[in-house]
Amino acid sequence: MSLINVLHLRVQQNKLSCCIFQLITVLFITYSGLAHADQDALRITIGYLPETEKAGQNTTVIEREEILCFAQASVIDVFRQIPGVHVEQAGTAGSVASVYIRGADPNFTIVLIDGVRVNDPTNSRGGSFDFSALALDEIESIEISRSALSSIYGSNALSGVISITTRAKRTGGQVNIQTGSQGYGTSSASYTHNNEFIDAGIALHHNNEGSDRPGQRSRRDVARLFYRQRFLDAHIIDVQTRYSENDYESFPDDSGGQRFSILNERDNRENRATTFSLRYEYKPQSPWQFYIGYDYFQQDEEFDSPGVAPGLRDPFGIPRNAFDNDYQREQYLAYITHKPSDSLEFVAGFEYNEENGSSRGLVDFGAFQLPTDFSLVRDNHAAFVELRYNLTEHFYLQGALRVDDPEDFSSQTSTSISLNYELPSVYVFMKYNEGFKLPSFFALGHPLVGNPALRPEEAHNGELGAILSFENANATLSFSLFRNEISNLVDLQETPVLQLVNRDEVILQGGEVSLDYPLQQNLDASMYVNYLDADIRNSDEVLRNRPRWRAGLTLAWRASSATTATTRVEHVGTVSDSSVPTGDVDLGAYTRVDASIRHQLDGRISISAAIDNLLNTHYETAVGFSGQSRRLRAGLNINF
Repeated sequence: MSLINVLHLRVQQNKLSCCIFQLITVLFITYSGLAHADQDALRITIGYLPETEKAGQNTTVIEREEILCFAQASVIDVFRQIPGVHVEQAGTAGSVASVYIRGADPNFTIVLIDGVRVNDPTNSRGGSFDFSALALDEIESIEISRSALSSIYGSNALSGVISITTRAKRTGGQVNIQTGSQGYGTSSASYTHNNEFIDAGIALHHNNEGSDRPGQRSRRDVARLFYRQRFLDAHIIDVQTRYSENDYESFPDDSGGQRFSILNERDNRENRATTFSLRYEYKPQSPWQFYIGYDYFQQDEEFDSPGVAPGLRDPFGIPRNAFDNDYQREQYLAYITHKPSDSLEFVAGFEYNEENGSSRGLVDFGAFQLPTDFSLVRDNHAAFVELRYNLTEHFYLQGALRVDDPEDFSSQTSTSISLNYELPSVYVFMKYNEGFKLPSFFALGHPLVGNPALRPEEAHNGELGAILSFENANATLSFSLFRNEISNLVDLQETPVLQLVNRDEVILQGGEVSLDYPLQQNLDASMYVNYLDADIRNSDEVLRNRPRWRAGLTLAWRASSATTATTRVEHVGTVSDSSVPTGDVDLGAYTRVDASIRHQLDGRISISAAIDNLLNTHYETAVGFSGQSRRLRAGLNINF
């Protein structure tokens, strides 16, 4: 039997097991009889224990109402206003959008969509997620945790977790339309049906981000279905599925973009992704609760690149290349939650996952072509426990322990612990977290640069901080100091053999300060400042795409009960970068200003207008790639 047939058979078996699981669940619901709706619904959050109001101090939550208020153009714009997060995208539409949490590589962050992990280890980025694949209209909330969380989620969580919850809470229908200059346009429609028994809905989204640069485009279409039901008071079933198609065109990475690229050809990417989740939760009126869930993620991506002409950094350039990747991941998760007393609460559980990835590709050297095909399968068993213990009325301890047993690697034990002191106006915390990342399928299996002897990358990070609340002024001041040590970093060795190897240790340390303060009765201000020192131990090499300084300011003016105007200022310090035609280059610091206004016509209709890059500041997000120029947008939102 050929390799392709084997993979096809595995896909069919996975789909069959998924269907059987659904059928059993439907039969169980039917047998159970009486049912009524779960109006609160299951909500996916980072971690399995519910956080206290301030315990998630290094977790930022952006809700749907805030996204609507600021009339932002894309998910990338949302991340640009979050402390400790830097977004890198070469130019505007069409390029991969990567998120760096506190300076760590983008592939050190787990990304969840409705609780389903969507990192793809077959890509050449080590499994990092491309955030340009998300439609902003589908998002209900974004949660960003800036800590290593392998003690909860296992591999990949060296720097943090980003959890995306799609819109699934509103009753009735909604239509959202936006249009703008430079070819920008989005449209979406959704309908949710809520009654005493069920909560179900459908949503469709189309995005065309447009671009002021010829030959760059980004289009995506998304469809979602969800169904929730509560029965016999204590039982909850949650089913969700999401399908997306994305089409991109842009200059190749490291090509020097519009300014320096010699070849006037573009990368072309297409990907299709499917997520599915089926979850059951038992929540009786007792200290015990039970959860079991099945998650499925599948993605295939086609990529064709003209390569990059020879230049100052590389006299041979990058040859033309193409690939077609396919990746699937299945996960089974079960855990119990128990609260034996007011001072103690814990979660204990088990996880099993299996990954299956393959790539068919080639590198074209002109006179000859080299195939770059690879295929890998990997499974993992894990057990974990997470607890919170109140030592006194104001002082509590929270920790987690997880043991992973991945195929072909030694077992990995990850821990985390935090000490927390909480008063009404003062909250002080101290944290220690561990993380690890298994080598990606690309790093292990690529026939030209892959290395099957790679070891897992590891992280140890600590954090100390406080939150001060000033009730008289209705203001909140937060600050934290952090240090993240990452070892066994996978890097490309050029001599004596071109190959990926474990060699570097990176130290990431810095601080974050944020302040929320009402300047006047109807005028609120929010600001932050980040400092990052990124260093490769025993090396003079500088890490790319890590600004030392970042700062942001947001002003929100409530002109009336129906009208809100906002202004957002973002400052990004000098960034080190590199391209084939230029070699190493420092990109200059820049400050960008965006403005928007939103008006509620009545209870059902709202309109918005926005100006991106109000001052038309010229800046580069990568060598030769200009950032967003001034763009006008208008939007209409209708609820029915």
